[in-house]
Amino acid sequence: MSAPTNIDLFNEHVSQTFALLYENFPTPIHLSADSFALAEADSDIVEEAFEPVAHTIRWLMAEGYIRCQDQTLDDTFLFVQLTEKGLVTLNSIPGALEKKEPLGRQLRAAVANGTKSVARKLADEAIAAGFKLAMQGSI
Repeated sequence: MSAPTNIDLFNEHVSQTFALLYENFPTPIHLSADSFALAEADSDIVEEAFEPVAHTIRWLMAEGYIRCQDQTLDDTFLFVQLTEKGLVTLNSIPGALEKKEPLGRQLRAAVANGTKSVARKLADEAIAAGFKLAMQGSI
């Protein structure tokens, strides 16, 4: 089996981030290595493993899917929550999906069940749905 590509890993991080925020909405939460089950004994390994996740979180912020009140030097994101764009995207039901339930619920279930390939596909669908909604002027 081949190693996941950067886009696969990005989609996996997006799915985990969206699942956490959707599950806790509207309550803002803190996102850190612990949130993504990356806590290991060696802090250098944890920091290195969390770096791509932190980049994903920053990208989601820059694109307007999530907001963050503050960030610590060790890349803990404080008081993070979905924006209107993020919530509308995760509540959407794209026609391409087999299940006719909101993306957020499907993402949460895929992440909870550990089905990474499904979670990555759903994350890709969520980003595409957000783009489509923005282009239509819906958000």
